[in-house]
Amino acid sequence: PKVRVQRMDMDTTSSKNSHWKILNDFKKGKFDILLGTQMIAKGLDFENVTLVGIISADTGLYLPDFRASERTFQLISQVAGRAGRRKIPGEVVVQSFAPSNLPIQGIGEEEQEKFYKQIMKERKLQSYPPFGKLIVFESSSESRESAMNGAKLIHSVLKRISNGTKLLGPAPAVIEKLRKRYRWRVMILLSRTGNKRLQEVKLTLRSMMKEIRKKMQRDLRLSVDVDPVNML
Repeated sequence: PKVRVQRMDMDTTSSKNSHWKILNDFKKGKFDILLGTQMIAKGLDFENVTLVGIISADTGLYLPDFRASERTFQLISQVAGRAGRRKIPGEVVVQSFAPSNLPIQGIGEEEQEKFYKQIMKERKLQSYPPFGKLIVFESSSESRESAMNGAKLIHSVLKRISNGTKLLGPAPAVIEKLRKRYRWRVMILLSRTGNKRLQEVKLTLRSMMKEIRKKMQRDLRLSVDVDPVNML
């Protein structure tokens, strides 16, 4: 009960310089535990930190994103690196519902190599980047029906592309409604079959984009993201 705890998140760092004040107070030992979100995962160097705890470390693994395991592995590695940064040994405690998962297993050099090989094997099998191109077409509207119909239109045009491509969707985005607009998506997975084939597909997509824009309703917005960093 005597342990002094400080939160660090969007709520506690909304005012000017509050972010740095919390970090300086922690460095000076004004509180014992810093409880925060991902913003405390990297870039911090405190010699007196000897224990790091990661709660529900595997939550991100279940997101429908081919980079989910990579991000989880990076986050655990970054957070774990906050402990034992000087002469005093550090300890890392990880809470997980799937401790056998490779991203949860460890952060040593041997585990990093194993994780890298496994991820590359999986991506090559599915033609995900860097072994292929992932192109996401998004239709958005204030009306859910309009956004869905826009995605169906995109799908009907894009399905003409064949040979080395896989068409996914239409389906709602993981976060379907964002900033008062509904979002539906169609995705193309294009295997790397040589520069000539890539150029052919690019030219085809450009002409199809013109056709799609002509047919779309005025309230619809169309966006295209190649090898997206965020799939949400």
